Amino acid sequence: MRGTVAEVKGLFLEKAPRGEITLVVDAAPEELAPAKDMDEILEEIRVLIESGVEKKEALKMKAREYGLKKSSLYRHFVSKEQE
Repeated sequence: MRGTVAEVKGLFLEKAPRGEITLVVDAAPEELAPAKDMDEILEEIRVLIESGVEKKEALKMKAREYGLKKSSLYRHFVSKEQE
């Protein structure tokens, strides 16, 4: 049986496992697909910075919010600034 934790939990709720089980948990993917377009996220960062939030903190906040690596988000931000 494979799946996300939520999927496996749902299956176990439908039919409880019998006997011993082994649960193997893998690391999360390096980057989760953001719910918003990258340009929208970068605009949110710009708005935070313009409102007085330090760039580093704004990047950290949005990286955490969207499940992205801060370094990846920083690269996108810098490349967009240079356009």
